[in-house]
Amino acid sequence: MKKILMLTLALLLGGCILQSETPNFVEADGGSLLGKTGGTYQSYELNNGKWTTDGADIKLVAVGKHYELIDKNKETQILFVQLDGPWWVAQFSEEDKAYAYSFMEVDAAEIYFHPLACDLIKRNAAAKPIVTFVKDDCFLKPHTPPEEMMGMIADVGEHKLKLVLKK
Repeated sequence: MKKILMLTLALLLGGCILQSETPNFVEADGGSLLGKTGGTYQSYELNNGKWTTDGADIKLVAVGKHYELIDKNKETQILFVQLDGPWWVAQFSEEDKAYAYSFMEVDAAEIYFHPLACDLIKRNAAAKPIVTFVKDDCFLKPHTPPEEMMGMIADVGEHKLKLVLKK
């Protein structure tokens, strides 16, 4: 499996990013961002202003309204919830880990990940009513509707990873 995506997912699932102990979104909230079957993607990481890849494919499989990425018997589920225009929020889950969140910006052929880093969120006034801060960590308050997350888009920072659908 693509080491770039796995490193990004490790950051999302274990770093100082927006997280929650229980899922904020349920299966019914999910949207078909990647189509009804999923797809095979090439991932790119932004390094010093240039997009780089290691060339390996990433396969995401649709299961109900979420997608699964499986690597070495470890399964990561990703639920995409549509926000407004090109913006989506992704809820990542892996067994025995907190749920993690990232904004996604989608255009015709590419999906850009914007991890919701706690240091950026801390400066965002729109986050104060929906996010709790504990030291360097930040937690989404339970049952936060997606429209309340929209105000945080202004401070998401630059994208760090993109997926490009392989034809």
